Amino acid sequence: MIAAPEPKLPPIMARYTDNLKDQIAEISNQFEDDVRIKLADEQLKIFPANSDIHRAITKYLTDGKIEFYVITPKNQRPLKAVLKASLSAIPLMRSPLDLLNLVSR
Repeated sequence: MIAAPEPKLPPIMARYTDNLKDQIAEISNQFEDDVRIKLADEQLKIFPANSDIHRAITKYLTDGKIEFYVITPKNQRPLKAVLKASLSAIPLMRSPLDLLNLVSR
């Protein structure tokens, strides 16, 4: 049976400290070839190779009290819809299902 490919992991954005070279070397030595690091403004973009490495890096950053955040992937972000019509053209909505029916037309 063929396993489904692992989804692309979002990068970990970590704020770097005053000793940037030491911080990059420490992360690189800890995770070796399983991670790529790029500089972006005042942050490090850390690209893990797989989900296990992603969890290990976030744990490492949390334990080291280094500020970081993870960008939510597009497929997990909420869908935003903007209805453009005059108010008189939109019927009175009594439930969220009415809105879904209107959008699906």
